Amino acid sequence: MTDILGFLEDEKVEDEISSEKTDIFDIISLLTELKKYSAVIENGGLFWGYYVSTKSKKGIIYKNLAKVYFDNKDLPPTEMREDGTGTQIILKEFCHESPRFLLRYLSFSSECFMTVYKYQDLIALPPENLYKMLERDLPKKKLYIRNLKKKAEVPEEWIEEVRQYFRVSKRKAEEYIELIDECGKLDEFREIFGGNHDRKK
Repeated sequence: MTDILGFLEDEKVEDEISSEKTDIFDIISLLTELKKYSAVIENGGLFWGYYVSTKSKKGIIYKNLAKVYFDNKDLPPTEMREDGTGTQIILKEFCHESPRFLLRYLSFSSECFMTVYKYQDLIALPPENLYKMLERDLPKKKLYIRNLKKKAEVPEEWIEEVRQYFRVSKRKAEEYIELIDECGKLDEFREIFGGNHDRKK
């Protein structure tokens, strides 16, 4: 924590560096392949993420968290190419996703399914405690979990309804909708949130 904050407060830094929130893919990498969740939390939630961007045969760019650093003096050189592939360093701030959302997404992996099933009854635990247990029990390897689809095309007012209903940020409301679409429940979602203002909360 000291190293990063010291760097950010350095008088030689002319431009303010702002951190980005972690997403679901960052979190899965920290809990599985990298096993760095506990270290990140001990560091106050801030870390430098080393990302590798690759392009699929269909031309889709995939950006993956490959390494974690806590001291800016250790950061390796990076290079981004014109086609969007390459490496880059991003200052990240850990943001706990909804445990239910995380477990649901992990359940798409056959290697994680049994672990996730065991944790369903522990969903009420504080997120930090649950995440530490998952870090301990999930496999230490890169997981190939099917990606969520492109954001579902729904009106902004629906997103706002979901945000208010679950009392979450707009970003999380959009992620909930993506997950609903991935699970094939979008039609049911439309019936519930598609302008039905009289539902009970």
